[in-house]
Amino acid sequence: MKKKIDILCPFFNESENIKFFFERIFKTLKNLKEYQFNLICVDDGSNDDTYHKLRLTKSIHNNIKLRITRFSRNFGKESVLKYGVDRFGQSDAIIFIDTDLQDPPELIPALIRKWEKSNLHVVARRKNRNYENSLMNIFARFFYIVFNNLAGLKLSALHGDYRLIDKNIVFHIKKLNENQIFMKGIFYWVGFDLSFVEYERSKRINGFSSFSLKSLVLYALNSIISFSIKPLRIILFLGSLLLLFSLFFIIYILYRYFSFGIEAPGYYSIITSILLIGGFNFIALGLIGEYVGRIYDEVKKRPLYIVESEL
Repeated sequence: MKKKIDILCPFFNESENIKFFFERIFKTLKNLKEYQFNLICVDDGSNDDTYHKLRLTKSIHNNIKLRITRFSRNFGKESVLKYGVDRFGQSDAIIFIDTDLQDPPELIPALIRKWEKSNLHVVARRKNRNYENSLMNIFARFFYIVFNNLAGLKLSALHGDYRLIDKNIVFHIKKLNENQIFMKGIFYWVGFDLSFVEYERSKRINGFSSFSLKSLVLYALNSIISFSIKPLRIILFLGSLLLLFSLFFIIYILYRYFSFGIEAPGYYSIITSILLIGGFNFIALGLIGEYVGRIYDEVKKRPLYIVESEL
């Protein structure tokens, strides 16, 4: 019996890349006849003709098991990845691949070969990040250093979402019932040894990345908050230091006054203290508010995505 492998393909305004993506992935899968593939194509609320071209592809290649899902709006890539996990059923593994052709479909056979050697989690590891500008590269490396220290995981800036995961791992992920998700972190949090296949990531052929600097910052913030309470502990530590500093400062002023009769300039010390404590309080309240907001979102139990249609 052939082993079954799902391939999750997220699309968001990828109209210009659809033709080239399917040409390359169909050519790759054609040489893997010993496996049965199920392509799960998710249109994440595109506002171009991505969905139309996906339907056209399905009608032309009706001999290939191709499922097309359309979300009611753009819910984000994390929701698409969660959809792939939620819909996972009787297959033996699932592959997550971007459809902008930066992640080459030709790497799929190498991922499968690694998996067949009893590797349950095979990650496509980029050789470098030269395809990005210097600022984005620095931001990514800084984010992973901060995230790993706060979350206690070992994510790498060279690991994207391109990977193959065995059904045993998927079933464990499906048990997690949370809305504030960072799927890349969850893939690592469940454990299991990793194996890697290295590749050279290309620049986008067509179109533009849907990630702006603002969305990347929000993505980083959500990732950290959803995986760690250490920022709250850091605030507790800094608050304690600030309290000790204030106490020592008061003792120092009283000592100077009673020992030498020297009075501290009132307005200077008061303004400095207000600015210091006020600034810290605003940061602390903002961070606590982020955590409370996440709790509020979890309690509401809203779905991570809404499916408009499935073909």
